[in-house]
Amino acid sequence: MTPITRNDITTDRADHVRELQQYLRIIRREKDGATDVPIDGFFGPLTAAAVRQSQQEGGLPESGAVDRATWEWIFANAQQIICLRALPTPVQAFGMGQPPLRVGDSSDSVHVLQVMLATLAARFTNLPANDTPNGVYTAATADAVRLLQRQAGLAATGVVDKPTWDAITILYNQGI
Repeated sequence: MTPITRNDITTDRADHVRELQQYLRIIRREKDGATDVPIDGFFGPLTAAAVRQSQQEGGLPESGAVDRATWEWIFANAQQIICLRALPTPVQAFGMGQPPLRVGDSSDSVHVLQVMLATLAARFTNLPANDTPNGVYTAATADAVRLLQRQAGLAATGVVDKPTWDAITILYNQGI
């Protein structure tokens, strides 16, 4: 790594320039679908052009230099894109050894199931709208579960055992 000699981002070759280039690449890929910003640690003409473009988009003075306002705008936009593109955290609420869920049960697990069923019903027109999630396993909850069990090739019992829970969460996790 070349040391920073004059603390000048436009001429120094350093890790902070690489970080800036990474953020600029994230932004340009999101907005343009492609980018020619290198990640070489050198603040060259392609990096300067991407900075000017970001400054224009952020309503900042188009100097091509990275001042605090420019850095904060680039960083915030890159982080927002990273968060939006991150994979969702899978739902895994059915514990090992947990008894199956059935009509009449009332628990947090039933509530999570009902929230997932409501989300799926909003996405798939052939899945009937479920009860308002309240944690009580009703006949309507069992009907929705039976439909999903048939779609997954499971016995349509309306009872949520581990294979049924896995099938529902896989479908749910795929579409978050």
